[in-house]
Amino acid sequence: MKFLEPHPFELLGPSFASVVDFQPLDNVTNFHINMSLVNDGLEINSLERLKGILKGAVKPQKSLAMVYAGHQFGQKVSQLGDGRGLLIGKLDDLNLDIHIKGAGQTPYSRFGDGRAVSRSVIREYLAGEAMHALNISSSRALMMAFSNETVIRETPEKGSQLLRVSKTHIRFGHFEYFNSLQEKKELKELLDWCIETYFHEFFLEKDKYLLFFKEVVRRTALMIADWQSIGFCHGVMNTDNMSILGETFDYGPYGFMEIYDPKHICNRTDIHGRYSYQNQPLIGLWNCSVLAKNLEAFIEPLQLEDALKEYEIHFQRKLLDNLSKKLGLFERDDRDAFLIQDLLNFMEKNKLDFTQSFLNIEKVLRNEDSFLDDSWIEKFNLRHQKESVDLENRILLSKNNNPKFVLRNFHIQTVIEEINKGEFDGLYAMEEMLREPYEYLESSYEFYKPSMAEFNNLALSCSS
Repeated sequence: MKFLEPHPFELLGPSFASVVDFQPLDNVTNFHINMSLVNDGLEINSLERLKGILKGAVKPQKSLAMVYAGHQFGQKVSQLGDGRGLLIGKLDDLNLDIHIKGAGQTPYSRFGDGRAVSRSVIREYLAGEAMHALNISSSRALMMAFSNETVIRETPEKGSQLLRVSKTHIRFGHFEYFNSLQEKKELKELLDWCIETYFHEFFLEKDKYLLFFKEVVRRTALMIADWQSIGFCHGVMNTDNMSILGETFDYGPYGFMEIYDPKHICNRTDIHGRYSYQNQPLIGLWNCSVLAKNLEAFIEPLQLEDALKEYEIHFQRKLLDNLSKKLGLFERDDRDAFLIQDLLNFMEKNKLDFTQSFLNIEKVLRNEDSFLDDSWIEKFNLRHQKESVDLENRILLSKNNNPKFVLRNFHIQTVIEEINKGEFDGLYAMEEMLREPYEYLESSYEFYKPSMAEFNNLALSCSS
């Protein structure tokens, strides 16, 4: 796996991205390298070059700040862009973008300092690894760099940088930008480049633009169904944070829900609850409809409308499949959705922990004591009598789909505070656990426990 420079997006020209000098941090004190990614086959020379770039010892061949637009909390913003991130190249074998977050000011910084702080970098690093281990499509990170450079947020904090890897950095907002400017030529160039790069199987098809859109809709629906299945809340589902490849992207005030509450809002900036847990599926569809509006020059409106109707089909099918597996069900029954909803209603009414409640399914299957509702358990057992698969395999299916470990914001904060003191043992322990989420490990048993009541379902700010 070799680091290739510069990124081929550069060939599209200056209308699509600005070439910007990367600004390394002053006095880099520590690095943390994602050995899980390195062990996928990253060449030592490539690793050393990337580390050298973050140190400021070598310069990237070309650093790109991409321009895009977006709907932020439902309001259209005609120009956004990479205000603190730079695209510097690709990892060839894995076909992953390499992007530096916290890379300094760009033409799109909008009065920002272009920096990132350690807490946001650590949170994004951990989230990417957690989602990857849960088989949910996500950006990840190869490296974190920590420094003594002061960055001002609510208070002075230490500056950090994240070397992020992702299948793409093309967002819904890229298409919004060119369409809002009525630049049809550039919009078509972007569409063609995306299809040739990421959906080459469609490139020679007569209806390639429709096929592209339908695939974006499908992937978005599947991603959000996966989020709902584990209680994940993104927090900032703006169209400029939505990947065309259905990849969880731009982690900010995210949260893995603890006490089950469909109305839970993980972003304290979101005062109207636009991006609450229960709204995420609808917002995914809304974002796809915004993308559709920006593709009307290339796809018939009725075709776009029909493609959007497929969103709910993909979402409902995937969500039901995911939740059925969590209950240890191999076969499908018309009333399974009602059985699942009854469980969720009980969890909500009794303020039960989302992860711990689904872990209790194994106890129910083994006929052991459980805190779940007796009347629901009776219906659950009757449903399992219809299964033709033996009990142990049903238990195994449930175990393999109910993580024992999820990232909880209170525990993440503990790790952040340790790292800010130069202590990394908590990070190593949490990394080990999040990479084996379906097993109990002895690294740090405290991280399996729900947060204390006052820290349960923490809402965080966008600067997180």
